[in-house]
Amino acid sequence: MQKAPLFVAALAVALLAGCGSSNDGKAPMSGGRDTAAEAPAPAAGGDAKGFSYDTDAGGENGAKPQEGQVKTALGDRSIVYTGSLTVRVTDVEVSSAKAATIATTAGGFVGSEKRIHTAPDSQAFVTLRIPSAKFQSVVTDLAALGTELNREIATDDVTEQSIDLDARIASLRTSVESLRRLLSKSGSLADTIQLEQQLTQRLGELASLEGKKRRLDDLVTYSTITVNLVGPAVVIDLPEEDEPGFLGGLKAGWRAFIDFLQVSSAVLGFLLPFLVVLAVVIGIVWYLRRYRRRAKAVTPAVTPAPPAAVE
Repeated sequence: MQKAPLFVAALAVALLAGCGSSNDGKAPMSGGRDTAAEAPAPAAGGDAKGFSYDTDAGGENGAKPQEGQVKTALGDRSIVYTGSLTVRVTDVEVSSAKAATIATTAGGFVGSEKRIHTAPDSQAFVTLRIPSAKFQSVVTDLAALGTELNREIATDDVTEQSIDLDARIASLRTSVESLRRLLSKSGSLADTIQLEQQLTQRLGELASLEGKKRRLDDLVTYSTITVNLVGPAVVIDLPEEDEPGFLGGLKAGWRAFIDFLQVSSAVLGFLLPFLVVLAVVIGIVWYLRRYRRRAKAVTPAVTPAPPAAVE
């Protein structure tokens, strides 16, 4: 008697979880999109916290916003900061240690480090993880280690992605709790097996989403700065800015032509050993065929003897 109701209930929970995951992921996204168009991007070094769901603040007429309405402020956006610096320094070893000290003083840490010890051509590639609130000040301190040769700063607003993950995680958690309640009331073996399979699937999806959310939160909380410290004698090929007009197009075309010649020469150098071997094989085959034709031409044709005369 309980098998059919439990099966229908499990099916209803699965359908509601799927719909809830889709709808809940879309509703906050639209709210974040509207406010994103109104609010300007935060300045570098601003605190990237995430969204706050404020239901106590009043609206235009003093009324409270609807339940679940997303309120985004300038400091509540989720921003991922990344940057890269190329700095020429007198002593790469000393400057690399100073860069690590700058990071730890700001509350960050050294993510990775690679050094090339060939003084005066020494180089160090240091990846630093810095709290987002200290991003701009740390970039300034790192540039002051020597002569700044190149700087690239990028920001990525992941606010909507963060809201979508939060909504999908909340929906899956509700689905998991519902399945656990149904599993505790299950009386038949078939219903228990089916509910356990659905619960295992939901738990796997929940763990995956929670992992993505933790990774996103880490990128928002700690910005990434890659520093290339070069010695006095290191030659750095800096990216050239494209010039507008005819001369700019001519230079771009010439660079493309040079690149084509370099690629073509590399391909030819790769194929040359194979071509030499192929040419030798073809030469041997051609010589053997010619030799056989000459041998046939030199061999005299055997003519039959004339028949004897009949007396």
